[in-house]
Amino acid sequence: MTDRRQPRRKGRTETVVNSQYGQELIPLVGKLILNFGTLEMQSHVWIDHLSKDEVLVDLALESPFSRRVDLIHQLIDREELDSKVKEQAHEAWRAASDLSEVRNAVAHNPLIWGWRGAEEGDPDYVGIPVIRKLKGARDGKIPLISADGLKRAVDEVVKVSKAIVELFAEVTPHKPPSAGAPSGPGAGAA
Repeated sequence: MTDRRQPRRKGRTETVVNSQYGQELIPLVGKLILNFGTLEMQSHVWIDHLSKDEVLVDLALESPFSRRVDLIHQLIDREELDSKVKEQAHEAWRAASDLSEVRNAVAHNPLIWGWRGAEEGDPDYVGIPVIRKLKGARDGKIPLISADGLKRAVDEVVKVSKAIVELFAEVTPHKPPSAGAPSGPGAGAA
C-alpha cells in the first residue's frame, strides 16, 4: 500500500502567524466572517419566528449552524406559504449552508504559501487550504482558497444574506419580531 501522505511532503509549504504574504486576504477574511454573521443571526430570527415551541428556540441557541438550517427547512415546510416562497426560502438556506463550508474552511485553517520549485522571489501560491478535502484525495493536493475565491465568497454571502432578509418579510408578514430580535433600519443587513 502506498503512503498517501507522501505527495503532501513534496515542495515546501510555510505557515506562520502574521505573515508578510497574503496581506490582501486579511480584509476579505474579515468581510466573509462578519457578513456570515448575518446568516447566523437570521437563522436564530427565523427559528424564533417560525417555531411554536420555546424549548426548541432555546435549544437552537446552542446548536451549530447546520442543525439550525435543517430545523429552518422543517419549519418552512410546516408553514402555510405560497409554494414559490417556500422554494425560494429553501433555496436560499441551502445556499447559506453551502457557504458555511467556505466560512468554516476560512475560520479553521491557516494562511499558507509555498514554492513549486526553487524558493526564489514571491511564493508560487498563497491561500487558505481546505484541509478537509484531503480526505480520500489520492494525489494529496490541498485545494486552496485564493484571494479571488474569497472575493467571490464574500459577494455570495452578501447576496444570500440579503435574499434571506427579504424572504423573511414574506415568510412572516403576520408575526411581529420578538423582544430579542434586531429591529429598525439596517437590522440583519450585511
